[in-house]
Amino acid sequence: MNHKRKVIIYVSVLFLILIVFAAGAGTISTRVADIARDLSSRPSLVSFSVTGCRSLSVSYEEGVVDASFGVSPSVFADAVREAEGIWEKGSGDDLFIRKDGGEVAINLIFDERQEETNRLKELLGSIETQREKFDALKAEYESMISLLLPVEGAYLRAKEEYESLVEELNSTIGLYNLRKKEYEEDVAYWNERGGAPKKEYDRLVKEYDDVRILYNQISMREVVAKEAFAVLEEKTDAYNLEAGKVNTV
Repeated sequence: MNHKRKVIIYVSVLFLILIVFAAGAGTISTRVADIARDLSSRPSLVSFSVTGCRSLSVSYEEGVVDASFGVSPSVFADAVREAEGIWEKGSGDDLFIRKDGGEVAINLIFDERQEETNRLKELLGSIETQREKFDALKAEYESMISLLLPVEGAYLRAKEEYESLVEELNSTIGLYNLRKKEYEEDVAYWNERGGAPKKEYDRLVKEYDDVRILYNQISMREVVAKEAFAVLEEKTDAYNLEAGKVNTV
């Protein structure tokens, strides 16, 4: 019915022009002139040919109806009659006469202008569809980002804790190696001399205990670091999973 409504509008404008020509009007009113200018500035769906206008009544016939409009000849004929009725009811005169071989042939011509109009409609429809898809993906992306942030925070905290533990472990291992080397050198020194005096012996015993404490600290920190590493792996996997989803979107 939208096609029919457009046809009625176009044919009504055509009938207005025919009325002006048929009446032999020397002066066209401002409103008619505006309509004529508007019509000339737009691609029209209607073409017509006039073989002669000798009286106020104009005979017409339906001409070519291009199938590209999706309007059947019968629907087109109904639209023309409706347009005729609008003008004749308003004027109170029998302005137009339907007649085979009439003076005016009313055609629906599908030319390049209408084709470009249809392409523009398709393009605008495609743009709107793509925009809707984009808005939906954008909303999904923002939602996933909000879910990713706490996962990322947990991953970064686990990473920071693990790196801190590894740094402490390496520092303890370095200190242990240094103290162990010093202890072994002192023991070798006094062994070469047949034994250490009591004061040095007590010092070496305490130094040995300190080295053992460092060794035990290394063992405990290795366990804690391994546990932290397991947590880090878990947080890393969770983060990579959520980040992968976000990147896909």
